[in-house]
Formats: sequence, C-alpha cells, structure tokens
Amino acid sequence: MYHKKIPILMYHALEDEQHPSGQHSDSERVYVLQLQQFQQQMLYLKTQGFTPILASQIHQHDLPKRPIVITFDDGHVSNFHLALPILLSLNFVATFFITTGFINQSHYLNPKQIQYLANSGMEIGSHSVSHPFFNDLTAHQARYELSHSKKQLAYITGQKIETFSAPGGRLHTETYQLARQQGYKLTFCSKFGLYQNRRVHSNIPRIAMKFNTSLQDFKQIVSQNGILFAKKRIMDLGLYTTKKILGNTNYLKMREFVLHRQKVA
Repeated sequence: MYHKKIPILMYHALEDEQHPSGQHSDSERVYVLQLQQFQQQMLYLKTQGFTPILASQIHQHDLPKRPIVITFDDGHVSNFHLALPILLSLNFVATFFITTGFINQSHYLNPKQIQYLANSGMEIGSHSVSHPFFNDLTAHQARYELSHSKKQLAYITGQKIETFSAPGGRLHTETYQLARQQGYKLTFCSKFGLYQNRRVHSNIPRIAMKFNTSLQDFKQIVSQNGILFAKKRIMDLGLYTTKKILGNTNYLKMREFVLHRQKVA
C-alpha cells in the first residue's frame, strides 16, 4: 500500500555570530546552515501548511494533510541553543539522531540538553557511538555501535529509542537486520528521495540541507518538484557509484580536495 510522499529533511549544525558551529573542515562546513537560513525555511513550512511529524510516525494512517519530517544528525549543541527555540515557537517537532561518543565534547550536546529535547516533545534517535561508516564494520562492531548508543540514549531520556540514522548514509542489508534485532523499528540513510511505501522500514531516504540550499531550492524540494528530484536522483546515483568504486577512505579524500578547490576558486 502507498500513501502520501513525505519529505524527510536532514540537518546537522546551525550557527550565528554569537554561536559559531566550531566546524572547520570543508566537508563539515557543507552541512552548517546559518540560523536565519533555517528560520526562513521553518517559517515557509508554517505558512504553507506543512505539519512536522516525528520520524517514528511516518507509518501512521492518520497523517496530516501536508506531513514533513525534520531530522538532525550528530547531536551538535546548536540543535539545543538555536534550532529548538525556533521549533517550539512554531509548535514543530523534530527527531534528533545523537552520536553518543560526541556527548559532552566541545560544540556537542550534554545529557541534560538531550533530556530537555526529549521532554520538549522531540524524538531522540541513535546515530551510533563513534560515527563510523557501517558498510566498513564487522557484524560485531556494528552490533556494538547499535546497542550501546541505544542503551545510553534510553538511559538519558528515559524513553524507548526506536529510530536510527546511519553516519554518512552508509549501511547495508546486514545493518538493517542487526538494527531490527536491537529493537530499532526504522533505519534512515541519506539517499535523496521521498518516503512513500508504508511497508519500508530500512534505508529510508532523506534530503540533506546544506549551506548553499537557497530558499527557492527549499521551496522546490518540499513541494516535490519533479524536475529537481529527477536531477538530484541522477546526481545521487553518480555519487553512490563513485563511493562504491573508490571506497569510503579514498572517496572522502577526493571530496575534501574538491570542496577545498571550490572554496579557493
């Protein structure tokens, strides 16, 4: 059975002049949005009648007229200081996928902030312990990343942790199986696309929001512009093929080199 196509947005860090993100590498900066940029996007969703739902709610039958999912990866402290006030002011909800090994590190959330997010109606999901690429891990390593992050987040929030997003979007069939064994109901990646099939529980696509995502691009994404999606899917397929040929390590080196050249140019 098919239901409404749901855009699932993927954010990472935000910043403004008073709250620098602390992200310095070119690959990190790609996913840092300015606070005003994020605020404009959220206001657009509000004015256009979109209703954010939690990631765990995408299987519900009684979906709102224009559902959308807002997610954050990593657990950057800006999720608490900058994103949360905007979300609450608009009566929005979001899902925060936390990398537990980053907790209490500089520029990342602490346990009290994570607990506050959960108590504010936000959903907390796992983003692993150490942020590895799961397609590089053994089954034993993957099981550890899934189980220990889940247990720690459940302890912090006092809630069930049922959603998982894969760092870098890298995961494979065995990851889905291991995640299900550990009690996760849904696993998310970063493959470009819309969620549509109610029966799908794994490799759920999301749309990455980047520093250069203009408001016009954002409007086309959430309105599900067919031409834009076709172009993005072709680009996404090209990236997937490149990653597969080069492997994660070589791909990251190439990506950092290209991003640096673009910045210099």
